[in-house]
Amino acid sequence: MGKQVGRCEFSQKDINDLIVYHALHHGHVVRLKGGDPFVFGRGYEEITHAQAFGIQTGVIPGISSSISVPELQNIPLTCRGVSESFWVLTGTTRHHELSGILPRLLNLRLRPLC
Repeated sequence: MGKQVGRCEFSQKDINDLIVYHALHHGHVVRLKGGDPFVFGRGYEEITHAQAFGIQTGVIPGISSSISVPELQNIPLTCRGVSESFWVLTGTTRHHELSGILPRLLNLRLRPLC
């Protein structure tokens, strides 16, 4: 049921409905997701849909690649005196269009670090 770039065999609505169907007919569902299911992972949509049908849910948190990959290379995402934040953005919307935030960010005039 996984999604791949350019291939959308199941819509999010289909996935939500399958979770509910199997939970009601088989007593449980395990939905494995890579990374953090609440960062672009639709985890919240899936559990709230199941809860609307009275299905008890639980989440085991994952680790987002936006944090884990730099850490594996000893690259800090923030560093006192150098950076005070980092952003995680999606490139595309649910309609497979360019996210509206990207053009606005490209027009920002950022101060150089030095």
